[in-house]
Amino acid sequence: MIPVPSNTFIANYMEYMSDQETPTVYDLACALWVLSNVLGRSVIVDRPRAPVHLNLYVILVSESGIMRKSTSIRHATSLLRTFYEATANPTQLVESKSTAGAILSELHAQSAEHNQAHMVFVASEFAAAFGRGTGIGNLTALLTDLYDCPDVRSGGGSLAYGKSTNVVLKNVYMGFLGGTTPSWLANAVTPTIIEGGFTSRCYFIVGRQRKRSIAWPSESTGDARAELLKQLKEIKDASNCYARIGISDKGRETFERWYGERVIHKDTDRESFESREDGHVLRLAGLFAANECCWQISGDHIQRAIGYVGEIKSNGASLFTGSRVAKSDVKWIRKLRDVLLRRADGIPRMELTRTMNAKGLRTHELQSTLTVMHELGLLTKHEVSYEGMPGRPKTVYKPTIYLENEAFLADVTRKMGIEQ
Repeated sequence: MIPVPSNTFIANYMEYMSDQETPTVYDLACALWVLSNVLGRSVIVDRPRAPVHLNLYVILVSESGIMRKSTSIRHATSLLRTFYEATANPTQLVESKSTAGAILSELHAQSAEHNQAHMVFVASEFAAAFGRGTGIGNLTALLTDLYDCPDVRSGGGSLAYGKSTNVVLKNVYMGFLGGTTPSWLANAVTPTIIEGGFTSRCYFIVGRQRKRSIAWPSESTGDARAELLKQLKEIKDASNCYARIGISDKGRETFERWYGERVIHKDTDRESFESREDGHVLRLAGLFAANECCWQISGDHIQRAIGYVGEIKSNGASLFTGSRVAKSDVKWIRKLRDVLLRRADGIPRMELTRTMNAKGLRTHELQSTLTVMHELGLLTKHEVSYEGMPGRPKTVYKPTIYLENEAFLADVTRKMGIEQ
């Protein structure tokens, strides 16, 4: 568990939630999420040429009805809503199913009226809010785009009810909090969504154990909640004077040492997350500093952020790596193996797709299977430019020595839990 100083907002929020059955990891993530939405776009980590905004996309993960995801989300959202109401904050808090067009419409209207647009999107049941197929693709693509939205974003787009117009967004700050199950993620979050960058922006917080069992929670006096709101207001007021969070010499030294020594992975999920990992560390370090009303990141803030980001990355890897091939579909690994071994020099993706489509494997299922095989080291993926062939380089797959080894293939699929 990441330590936080006592009597700070995060520490008091976690104490406030101590009489709930929610996992402690959910309490910490929700406290950070509330704080990030209170601070808004006006506060940044002042990194030269690449400032870091503090908005968070947090997804709580566990099986249904076990870890109290909805309880965690409800308490965090209720506290944030009360803060907005008490401070007359115009931020739009959306807690129902929405569409990409509806979100764009609201942000477009806010931009015109306030010269900025801050929205908080809450989905206690991710599947109900996002749906499947094109619905989840459209929403995740929009959230990906809005995460690092520039000061002004303009261009054609479809608003609610299919109305097309020049959509102008100004100073967008998007926060997201959701809850879902591992099985839904494994089926709905396709390699396209991962490679599109949505998951690299999300903090997947896996709840494995409730802090304790509570049959009859005590009545809340309201004093603890009032103190949390008071602390949030104090932090927000202070941020008006310290909009740019700096970094101490020790903090910068710690960050640069970590950045130079960190291990880069080659599997799709972690590689995608690690492309943004430095921003995540600075974002969380900035929130840890703001939590203490300290507007300079220290070495300790960086160390805590590094530890927390490492946990988040591990959660993502456990959810996605090797999980997108159903046990009943392991036969396709065998068939792919035969095709790849016949072309040891490599087979272009388009040719492989045509071959496997003819055998009955759909394109998105093929891509899922190839992604997992790549993560397991059973094949390599290369970008190749052919002489005399115009256009972008072609993706070519080649088998590795591990794919050739029948015993190794059987053992690794058994360990990954995808054997029949």
